[in-house]
Amino acid sequence: NNLPRFGLGLAALGRPGYINLNRDVVFGAVGTEGRQLEGMQNRADEVMGALIAECSNRKAATGDSLTPWFDCARSYGLSE
Repeated sequence: NNLPRFGLGLAALGRPGYINLNRDVVFGAVGTEGRQLEGMQNRADEVMGALIAECSNRKAATGDSLTPWFDCARSYGLSE
């Protein structure tokens, strides 16, 4: 389709080790709630929801449509 696309790479959301700067600040230390599956899933849901909302807000404000897309792969851990 001819719509502009707005993408989100999910590697860091499904595999916190992918981030190598300030990882503990973003996710918490190993063994904390931020590194547990439920915490990671909640954070991923928030980020994906924000992408979808941004695309909707842009359409409402400008009339331009954005098609959100998500980049994930098995090698990204649980991002699938």
